[in-house]
Amino acid sequence: MSNMAGWIVSAILGLASLAGWTHSRSCPQAENFETYRLGAHTQLVQRLETHAGWCRSKKIHVEYGKTLKLILEFEPQNTAALKGLGFEKRGMEWVAPKKEKSFKNRDEKFLAEVPERYREAIAPLIEGHTRWVEGGELPVEKRRVALADILRLDPDNALVVGAGVEIRAAAASILPETLVARERRAQLKKWLVGAFASAPETRTGELKDRDRALGVEWIGVVEAPTKRVVYATDRGEAERLLLALHAAESVFQSLFPGRRGLPRDLSVYLMETGLQKTPFLANHPAVNDEYRAFLQNLGGSGIQGSRDFAFWSGDAQRRADGIVRIALGWMFQGGFGFSVESGWAYEGFGLYLTRLIVRTRLTWTAQAVPDLVSERDFNPPSRLLSGYANWMEQALRLWNAERVPDFGELMRKNVNQLSAEDVLVSYALAAYLLEGQPEKMDRLLRFTGSVMPIEEQVERAFSWDLETLRDRAGCWLSERR
Repeated sequence: MSNMAGWIVSAILGLASLAGWTHSRSCPQAENFETYRLGAHTQLVQRLETHAGWCRSKKIHVEYGKTLKLILEFEPQNTAALKGLGFEKRGMEWVAPKKEKSFKNRDEKFLAEVPERYREAIAPLIEGHTRWVEGGELPVEKRRVALADILRLDPDNALVVGAGVEIRAAAASILPETLVARERRAQLKKWLVGAFASAPETRTGELKDRDRALGVEWIGVVEAPTKRVVYATDRGEAERLLLALHAAESVFQSLFPGRRGLPRDLSVYLMETGLQKTPFLANHPAVNDEYRAFLQNLGGSGIQGSRDFAFWSGDAQRRADGIVRIALGWMFQGGFGFSVESGWAYEGFGLYLTRLIVRTRLTWTAQAVPDLVSERDFNPPSRLLSGYANWMEQALRLWNAERVPDFGELMRKNVNQLSAEDVLVSYALAAYLLEGQPEKMDRLLRFTGSVMPIEEQVERAFSWDLETLRDRAGCWLSERR
């Protein structure tokens, strides 16, 4: 169990301090719950030890190992369980094995008896806790503790089915947001599948005079009701891009109901070479000399002062990745009012959602990409850009190595001030918020980009300071599976 998760569980379970054994079956008194619970735990551990011994004697070692772990949930210093799981005592401390001990059944002849024997071991505590809960006199905090105990032993128990996330998280010895994130990732997948399934059919469009005036020899146009792609590449790529744009807009509006989507009458211009970029930028009516000099250094961009997106570098995958990033940036700016000045949010959310939609993270706005490529970097961008790179695992390594930047400094940077490590941490922070803190995320994003100090933004959204947010995100990363 991580330190943070352990602290939370201890805080919840500690609401009932433990001593002695008394219990009034007919009319339980709330002040006696603590003494009842201590006795119930002691007797439960004794029965679980008996069950574990039986499993071991019958060579049902998988169940034996599971039971030892369960014993430690109720008695963390249980010597028999610690030894059975491979812990070693050094001085006054029990030290975990470098590699978790694995268990394999050697004989399955008695395996069918395990469920009934386990139910017999846990039944007295389940029955006793149920009487306390149904008695109606327990304070809310102690009722949660009782339900968490039941849930830890019997997840399908009718009394706790549908229990609140705090109770379920406490029973599993994890952060509440870890449990929320598991359900949220499943919801994200449903939204994504639904977004692609609901995309309107594309049709062949016509070149307009303004398209021809851009000086590029376009091959064709495909369009949907509110979007069109003018392409100098191929029709299949253009159709796939329309589909990705629909999915990006749909997922964004599922995540942030009521927020503005993509502009109506959006035109996307796809080019294959820099030779096509030159006339495009020279002839676009919204691009002056100064703006043109800026765009020359990019692979593509939304064209300010218009409803046009354009991409002119890389292969089809890079163009799709880049256009989706541009689309997400447009929606975050329109929906929440922040852009590249809020570097952590612009890069973190943009990269996470682009990865979700097109499975790549190729377009970084931050200038970290070309600058940090040496082997001494913790994560050279060339490795992060790989489609096989596990960014969440890499981010956890940063937290474990205590190389996470100060969140106050990080969240004050614009995109061009972000290092490769900053981008990685921003991505992990965005994942933490999107998956584990959806309600608080929405509140924080409303403040992002405002003149409000970063410290106040986090305090108002979470009632935490920046250090707590950093530590909580790191603990969540360690539990995310």
